[in-house]
Amino acid sequence: MSESVPADPSTSDSGLTREVNRLLNRLRSWSPAVWGVTAAAGGTRAQRTAVLAQDLARLGRDAGSGAPAGLRPPPLAPHGLPDQITLLAEELLDLLGRLELAPARRAALLSEAREVVTAARLDLEGPGFGFATTTVR
Repeated sequence: MSESVPADPSTSDSGLTREVNRLLNRLRSWSPAVWGVTAAAGGTRAQRTAVLAQDLARLGRDAGSGAPAGLRPPPLAPHGLPDQITLLAEELLDLLGRLELAPARRAALLSEAREVVTAARLDLEGPGFGFATTTVR
């Protein structure tokens, strides 16, 4: 399993790769307790990461992966989520690098993918920086 998503020059977008790698570096450093912390948008960090996996799978399908509509990534324990995100992001970047993908479609998918990954990273990095927060009395 690769440690980071390699940049693919054929996508002409290092921004998505950079955002994915920033997120993966964070996810891989979390202990089991950190996955249970509430994400900024609600739900646990594990749940929010699973939603990101679904978004990346959908974007891959939109880019031509051939996966059937409605097929979702399998649910994994939190410690497996960084690898799942890595594989889905690598597949998406490979699909976006295909020459048969129309340039306008590629640009739209790259933009949406960057937005999805950045939003997830910001939700996951919310208040507490990986620690459960409590109210001081």
